[in-house]
Amino acid sequence: MLKSILGALFLFLGCTVFNSCVAYPPLVLEGKIVPDFQSLAEFLYGKEGLPRDARNLKAWNDWAQTHFLRPRNKDHMDIKDHPKDPRHNKLMKYFDNLGLINAVTPSKSQYQAIVIFGGGPWNSRERMNYVQKLWEDGVRAEHIVYIGGHRKLSEKETLAHVLNEVKPYIPNRSGWVAPQKVDLYENQAAKVVWDQIIVDDTLRSKLKILTTHPKHDPVTGNFMRRANTEDTIIDFFKKYPKIKDVLFVSSAPYGPYQNETVIKVLKEMKLHHVTAETVSDDLHMDATTLAFLDTLARRLYTIYQYSKQRSQK
Repeated sequence: MLKSILGALFLFLGCTVFNSCVAYPPLVLEGKIVPDFQSLAEFLYGKEGLPRDARNLKAWNDWAQTHFLRPRNKDHMDIKDHPKDPRHNKLMKYFDNLGLINAVTPSKSQYQAIVIFGGGPWNSRERMNYVQKLWEDGVRAEHIVYIGGHRKLSEKETLAHVLNEVKPYIPNRSGWVAPQKVDLYENQAAKVVWDQIIVDDTLRSKLKILTTHPKHDPVTGNFMRRANTEDTIIDFFKKYPKIKDVLFVSSAPYGPYQNETVIKVLKEMKLHHVTAETVSDDLHMDATTLAFLDTLARRLYTIYQYSKQRSQK
């Protein structure tokens, strides 16, 4: 009952204050790190060494980037088999309270666009299947867009993963025939997965793939980095400037972080006329401790970045 009331409150605050309808619990409330995050940090590392002031977002962000973030140059799939902390089960109550486990549902049934956050075959299949569930529940949109970077799948993301041959729990649709050849890139795998699991013909025909290419140095032309979540959101709003009402679809435990990134982009692009919300299904896949901690660190970093920009104005 209490969670339902809090969810309604977060949704109201998000829609009226942030341009983003969201039922995820906050990580920062009234300028302070929420108690659940502080308790999680203390449970893992002890009180000594933690920032003393809950209002000092810089100190908390610096601490989280040091203690919670996954190693540099490691992707989600690279840490999939990372050993769990021995106290993992005791940590789940904190992860639950911070919005990393349970489903968040749309606030209405009609949108101009449903936008699916890109990822490897596992995450893409989770998110696409949630779109399918929402469609079955009557949620509709004129545009269905999958956004992602131009990324070759990792060594752990094999053709067998794309073809749903590794621990399948989301069934292939009846009559689906596997393609004879698949380019092992995120965007190409997404096309296969969508065709593989989406049962409704109308929904299946709607998908558009929007690929954001890597960033290069404007002077030398040298590769700098591949596109990140923020880049793909920016690219979407540039490619679809007339869209004012968007439902972003993520998956647990990444929903709160990706929603925070949407809020940041809306603010930085001054898209005050756009209403967006981010949803995600219940956590289905077994996630490592580091996956939970990493997404919390990335969410806090994003919050700190746009709060810092606001204070500098």
